[in-house]
Amino acid sequence: MAIGDDQQGEKNLAAAVLRTLAYFDVFDFPLTALEAQRWLWRQRASVGDVASVLKELERAGRVQRAHGYFHLPGRPAVVAVRWRRYLDAELKFRRAQRAARWLRFLPAVRLLAVCNNAAYGNAKAPSDIDLFIVTAPGRLWSTRLAVTAIVQLLGLRRHGRHVANRCCLSFYVTANAGDLSRFSLAPNDPYLVYWLATLALVYARPDEAASFWRANVWMNEWLPNWQPRLLSVRRSVPVPKRWLLPEGSRGLEQMARRLQRAKMAARERQHPSRLGVAISDDVLKFHEEDRRSAYRQQWEERCQAQGV
Repeated sequence: MAIGDDQQGEKNLAAAVLRTLAYFDVFDFPLTALEAQRWLWRQRASVGDVASVLKELERAGRVQRAHGYFHLPGRPAVVAVRWRRYLDAELKFRRAQRAARWLRFLPAVRLLAVCNNAAYGNAKAPSDIDLFIVTAPGRLWSTRLAVTAIVQLLGLRRHGRHVANRCCLSFYVTANAGDLSRFSLAPNDPYLVYWLATLALVYARPDEAASFWRANVWMNEWLPNWQPRLLSVRRSVPVPKRWLLPEGSRGLEQMARRLQRAKMAARERQHPSRLGVAISDDVLKFHEEDRRSAYRQQWEERCQAQGV
């Protein structure tokens, strides 16, 4: 490789590192060198190369470091924010596990994950616990009904003014519809990519996690260094030896569909056009306040301020 090519490569890597730090800065989340490498935006690089570039950027005053965390200049307070939110996320994980310990006995529940900020330890105390659930094909509606009932009985379901540390059951897909690229915004959707990259799988049936990640291999184009992570025993629940209920029948699924579809029809009439909402026999997604475009704009503004 020529010297000029080598210098250009370092410049591109530095830009990718700054873009990655800028994205997480939107959420007040400084990164370690290892995290910056794992979540590096559209650039393949080793941990050593990323650590070397971070040191160069630090010497140039383009990033700052505190207690092993790298952040954009003038943002030292985000380190304490990260520590505090990690403790808040611990409580939310314990509650998610409590729900998962019961939901795993439903045979149609194939995978359950904590998602959004709590998934990577960046939860605010007043926030809820967003769950992502993969169900058996043809069992979406009946599974949602059973999940809602169980989480309600546990006193963990978000509803009305009961928000903090309650489970938000707003995203279901069937196992044969796990490819989430259909929800991606054009021309790029950093929020969806990082949403996937930070998913914390609390429970998964054998081979279900691998199947889900294969369906979403497209995200490797955006995060080429990323690899699926396994949660520790402390934060996950095992597959049960027997099921609490039978998987259900086609008749039960149709009845559950009619019951829930009728209730959703009124909401659809009130909000006919919602970016974050999808209702079908394979996907139930209820993110009425979809802020992805706003987050992308904030990220781009930070990138422009850093000259990348």
